[in-house]
Amino acid sequence: HFRSYYMTYQEENDKLLSSFLERTFFKTWENLEKGFENFRTLELFVNTKCNLKCSYCYLANFGSELYPLELQDDRRVLANLQVLLDWLIGRKLAPKLELFSGDPFSLQALGMILDKFEGAENKPESIVIPTNYTFILDENLTEKIECLVERSGRLSMPIYLSTSIDGKYCEANRPFRSGKSDPRDDGYYDRVFAFNKRWGFTFHPMIHSAHIDSWQNNFLWFQEMLKKHDIPWSNIYLLEVRNKEWSRDNILGFEEFIKFLITWTFFVPCHGNAQ
Repeated sequence: HFRSYYMTYQEENDKLLSSFLERTFFKTWENLEKGFENFRTLELFVNTKCNLKCSYCYLANFGSELYPLELQDDRRVLANLQVLLDWLIGRKLAPKLELFSGDPFSLQALGMILDKFEGAENKPESIVIPTNYTFILDENLTEKIECLVERSGRLSMPIYLSTSIDGKYCEANRPFRSGKSDPRDDGYYDRVFAFNKRWGFTFHPMIHSAHIDSWQNNFLWFQEMLKKHDIPWSNIYLLEVRNKEWSRDNILGFEEFIKFLITWTFFVPCHGNAQ
């Protein structure tokens, strides 16, 4: 009797979830303009592979617990992705896509997405990928990524890379997993900014408790680099890492940085004009 009740309860929950998905996400994915703004995106988590070991990264710290390595089989991931893409195309659904992983370019996932949707009636209007930009250190890999970006534009489902670098004065929070000496010198940063200038991509550095006192200089460095490469000053989106590492002194340092940001914004881009 208990099992029968449980199954009935489970079936009701399944139908409720199915109804919710159909009325929100799936309805929106049929037509983004007519759908609900908060339900336009499908996030795809590809893997936890990454050549960096950022001090604040939950994948670097807890990845093996959240996503056991034995389950991260490339062939299985691609097979699952193929099933998902076939289902989306069969339903004529085209959500915005966001790819999350340590290294989204380690798989053929992007190529498969472009291949599958190339002849589809509905296509994703964008594919957003946060990435650590270490690919800039490899000229061949950079060329391959540019080919994917170019192709996505031709197919009217443009790829947008979101640049996850913390900047010259805070990159110590993002060491290489191998422990090798850091090759990210001034020339590297110039190539990163030149790449983003060419493709119109933006930056999203992470403000962490470690090196918080360096953030005023770090922000000014970002602005100097943006100006040098003729990129709008606002093409930087600051994200705060919220974890248990923040001490009282760190928080006070963060407060000073926020005050600095307000003052800088008022006097530099706004030229002291309150209007």
